[in-house]
Amino acid sequence: MLRWVGILAVLALGWAAAAEDPLELKPSDDTYLTPDVSGKPGGRGARDEFQIYGGADKKQFRALLKFDLSEVKTAPTQAILSIYVWNIGSPKKSETIRCHPVLRDWDEKSASWDMCHADDLWTNPGGDFDPVALAGNMVANTMGGQKGWWLDFDVTPMVQMWVAKRKPNYGFALLFDPDCTAEVRVKSKEGNPAPKLQLAWAAKLDRGQGMIPGNKLRPYGDPVKMEPVLNAGGLNMVRVGEKFSQTIKARGGAKPYKFSATGLPEGVALGEDGVLAGTLEKEGRFGFSVTCAGADGKRATLRYELVAQKGGVAEVAGGGDNPPAKKPEDAQKTKAGGLEDE
Repeated sequence: MLRWVGILAVLALGWAAAAEDPLELKPSDDTYLTPDVSGKPGGRGARDEFQIYGGADKKQFRALLKFDLSEVKTAPTQAILSIYVWNIGSPKKSETIRCHPVLRDWDEKSASWDMCHADDLWTNPGGDFDPVALAGNMVANTMGGQKGWWLDFDVTPMVQMWVAKRKPNYGFALLFDPDCTAEVRVKSKEGNPAPKLQLAWAAKLDRGQGMIPGNKLRPYGDPVKMEPVLNAGGLNMVRVGEKFSQTIKARGGAKPYKFSATGLPEGVALGEDGVLAGTLEKEGRFGFSVTCAGADGKRATLRYELVAQKGGVAEVAGGGDNPPAKKPEDAQKTKAGGLEDE
């Protein structure tokens, strides 16, 4: 009896494994970005559709999709991203929807043209994505109207790298070229049918019509700037002989950051988290350089100055080019600016 139970358990496990090949995932986040929602959270993640558009007026509607691959332990042999286009504005000619990997984390509640999170900005307005496309698909001039079309994108190499932890998974960006003449409306994860990412190992996935390999598409503009930016400010004057702790902050680039410094005065240290702490035993102005390295290895360096004085505490701005002049009534306050390294 136990033997048969074991055999049935093995068969059940084999059936379950087979049922997961291919595996179909829905997005964990999706939204779309436009320049008219700029400088504030987008709030479009709960809609049942997203739009992709690019026109002669240079206006852009770009979509972002992210899939949770944390439970996928083995890299698939195929990965196909599919979106359901339910409405196509009559294109004058065939146009290409491009699929690019996103280079920074984001969330659907906050992402807008300028913002990736509620407390953070894209380094490049419109989203930080690799200008080299993963794949494309054609929107033909015969596809106008509310007919409904599935468009597929082969994203196998990128998904394999995500599963193998060789690159962080921040999802996909879908966009037209800036001078195209088409607009599409696509069902989101709240809509039906929702976008899907199909993964296969032994199974064989169909490649839909119109798919274009990424190496057949020109890069979308120049390489994007992804260096972190150190905040020019935030250091306070310290009192001689007293312990202090302050945080140097950065934005942009790829998180998490790692901070380091050169030229720190004796008694002061900078942690990898950006916390500057210690005790200064003498008065003076102490200059030092801070480097912030993003998770992708890109760096930014900025010169800061720390002022130690007996008595009152005053604000010190590190990283500013032109320290404001002291006012008579602010005799206890001093501004010490930092200059970018040449």
